Amino acid sequence: MEKNRFKFFKKYAKIIFPIITFVIGFLIVFINTMEISDELWVFHHTYKLSKGYTIYSDVNVIITPIFFYIGKLFLLIFGSNMIIFRIYDLLIFITLYIVAYKLMNNLGISKHISFLSTVLLFLLTMSIVTAGANYNALVMVFVLLGINLYIKRNDNFFLHGLIMFLVFFTKQNIGVYYIISVILCDLYLYKFSKKFFINIIKKFVVFTILSSLLLLQMFFNKNLLDFLNLAFGGIFEFREKNLSFSASPYYLIIYIAAFFLYFFVFFTKKTLLAKVINEENFKNLSILIIFTTFMTLIIYPIFNSAHFLFAIPLHFIIIMYVFYIIMLEDFYGEEKYADVCYFMAFLVLLLVFLRIASYYFEQSGKTSYILDTNSPFYGIPTYTEYIEKSNTIKKYILEQNKNGIDVIIISDDASLPIIELNQNHYMYDLLYEGNLGYDGKNRIKKDILSRKNTQFLVVTNEEDIFEQQPTEIREFILNNLNYKGIICNYSIYQTN
Repeated sequence: MEKNRFKFFKKYAKIIFPIITFVIGFLIVFINTMEISDELWVFHHTYKLSKGYTIYSDVNVIITPIFFYIGKLFLLIFGSNMIIFRIYDLLIFITLYIVAYKLMNNLGISKHISFLSTVLLFLLTMSIVTAGANYNALVMVFVLLGINLYIKRNDNFFLHGLIMFLVFFTKQNIGVYYIISVILCDLYLYKFSKKFFINIIKKFVVFTILSSLLLLQMFFNKNLLDFLNLAFGGIFEFREKNLSFSASPYYLIIYIAAFFLYFFVFFTKKTLLAKVINEENFKNLSILIIFTTFMTLIIYPIFNSAHFLFAIPLHFIIIMYVFYIIMLEDFYGEEKYADVCYFMAFLVLLLVFLRIASYYFEQSGKTSYILDTNSPFYGIPTYTEYIEKSNTIKKYILEQNKNGIDVIIISDDASLPIIELNQNHYMYDLLYEGNLGYDGKNRIKKDILSRKNTQFLVVTNEEDIFEQQPTEIREFILNNLNYKGIICNYSIYQTN
């Protein structure tokens, strides 16, 4: 009887799991509380682009543009609001899990173990799904697609060059790590041979042509120099000013354990494992380890839980692959165990659902839905205090604008009222260390002194200042402008 129950989940998996996935996705979109975090800031940039502003010259994006180009197109087609942006988020992560599943299949892991592993991966990483659409997630989709090509031994140089382009122009530092991984993988597979050099040259030709076309488009749009300045001019300042470690030691332990495993696997030919891991498996593991080693650098320089989680999928896939070929291949390769795997996957998804429900009841007393139908945040829950503060600030800004006074907010929570007012103050809207290009802080200081009839709202208490904001700019405003009073938790300073 128990066996038949398990078979029920296998038999109806094609119906049950899409329904559960849709319900979970729906809940994530509609009940996740919007906070002052990456989701809001990334949406702010993408929303501006959908309203006609130009990336880099009007919006201080410091990441290469593909994520924002796709997001802009998505908002233009379906609507410029947060709900559509969250659907964009879901599509990215659904694609991520599908590609991860296909990679495990291509590694030779049985389809039911691959399915269970994908569900477990979702459980491990669902917190970054709730963090909103993000270029780190999209770049990992492209990375996994590229690794799939290597695992399938697909030498199509156009596809490899295209993925190199997509990775680099989604996030430039990951693009560099990815290109290094490509060179090392080709070197591992073909040694210093004629085929190695021909393959690399072909891939780089495709990469160069596609990159040149994109840069040429920026040149004609007159934002090429702004792109180079923002994406590369402030890179060293970003690294220097934002270097931090705030992740749980738990993640560090996982990473150290994983790399010990990789080191061990690289020397399997001298161990008893050589009898289990055949030549093909060893090649696959070597490819995975090369890519994973470099992709793990996504955590640098901000060593927080979110960045650690973005690198988890690759580590998880390697661990499952090693576990499968050493211990489970014979046992779970048989079809009769598939129904048990689907039953376990159902239990994991049930756990995910319970976690979401628990989160909802925990947040329900603290949040309110934004009910203004004209707001891009209509239907999105956020903390009641955010809504009240935003309404107060919006009213104040509109009053000052009527009197010919521009108002600029220097704070991490500036996006909520600024988006609703459809205003743009370029770098001031996301005035963070490393977001200002080369010599950015000095240029900002000069700009502040050149402004007339402008008020700056700065956070009053130093302990409330977001860690990535340049205190040097705040001190400059306090020392050079005229103090006017206080509104909410801001001090008001005005130019002469």
